[in-house]
Amino acid sequence: MTTAPLDTIRTHIISMICHETSEKVLNDVELLLRANHIPPMSGYSSEALKNAVLRSEDDIRNGRTHTIEEVRKRFPIP
Repeated sequence: MTTAPLDTIRTHIISMICHETSEKVLNDVELLLRANHIPPMSGYSSEALKNAVLRSEDDIRNGRTHTIEEVRKRFPIP
């Protein structure tokens, strides 16, 4: 993908977020973005890996998970 389409997509997403009024939708977007910013695990210490697993287990226990079907219903992805 070239820079222009990425900039267009980014601008469109920012506009959608700015006009969104549902707190749940904004929280879902934040969770989705945070999930994509977890650093890759290669090269990390066993302590960092353990903490990542503990965070993941906490997310599961507290219902901070979504099925792919739920994501596809909310976001138009292929």
